Amino acid sequence: MGHGGRSAATRSVSGGLASRLGAAAANELLYHWGLFPKVAPSKVAVLSSTVSSRMLRAFAEAEGLHFEETLTGFKWLGNRAASLEEQGYIPLFAFEEAIGFMFGTILKDKDGISALAVFCEMANHVRQHYG
Repeated sequence: MGHGGRSAATRSVSGGLASRLGAAAANELLYHWGLFPKVAPSKVAVLSSTVSSRMLRAFAEAEGLHFEETLTGFKWLGNRAASLEEQGYIPLFAFEEAIGFMFGTILKDKDGISALAVFCEMANHVRQHYG
């Protein structure tokens, strides 16, 4: 999975700070996921709430990922992620406009610690590749 499709997809979709952070985090996760393709992209799920930007949907469409939109709140995002996991999907990422992020399959709720780790990795990636 290259960065090209996701970059093109985000040019046509706008959003606030949380949406841009969500798009950047999704971009980072999908970049690293692409380095170790163990599962077909169609079995990787990403989710966002109805009030969030459409950027994540654009990423999912560009990369062939499964995308779902839920009602606002991590109760809905987490429950749907658990349901998708039971159906054989890997819920890699979920976010909502209120600056909440869920990474991976361990915790089905917003998680500031994992978000910090991903954002630090993202900053390191940018520093290494772009100075």
